[in-house]
Amino acid sequence: MLPLSVAAAGIVAGWTSTNLVAAAAGTALAMWRPVFRKPVECGFVNPDPGRPDPSALMRALRLAVERTLETRRPVALRISRHARKPDCAIRLDLDAQGDLLVLRAGKPLAFGRPGLWLPDHPLPLALPGNRCTTLCFAPCENGRVRVTADARPPCGKAVWTALALLAAAACALDAAPALAAVLGFACGVFLLERQEQRAAQNLKIQAR
Repeated sequence: MLPLSVAAAGIVAGWTSTNLVAAAAGTALAMWRPVFRKPVECGFVNPDPGRPDPSALMRALRLAVERTLETRRPVALRISRHARKPDCAIRLDLDAQGDLLVLRAGKPLAFGRPGLWLPDHPLPLALPGNRCTTLCFAPCENGRVRVTADARPPCGKAVWTALALLAAAACALDAAPALAAVLGFACGVFLLERQEQRAAQNLKIQAR
């Protein structure tokens, strides 16, 4: 998709060799995007769509929590689409003691550490079976972990607003190469961030 983003940026700015080179340079700069984002470790879990096993998800949640507490840095967990039928969908909830529960077909599986999970997401949280879900874990004081669902992309609104303003300025100044570079960078960042949310061909994934 990166070559396509270069071509698209070049077409929008004007189909010239100069604009294509500028778009390619902007896309290449996106490869160095750690300067523009907060580093986050990513993990993935892929339950069986036919018979999703809550214990497999629980193991992944435990690993994500342990990694968050160990590194004191945010960790993202990507949960793939996992249920072909609505009655097979998995839900997350807290019991009366504040312990995390993973539920499927009404059967609860407890995390075993009450008070650790601080939800910044709705309760109960139904994980949609027909699409992927991302949970983001952030360390808190007293050995607790704050969890949000479908966290925003690492590049926040300020970065995208700045890119939009740069593109508008390039248009106003009739600077086609600058516009191509900005568009190439924006497309590259977007595609690469989307790729990071997928499990395919990620060498850091380990089978558990």
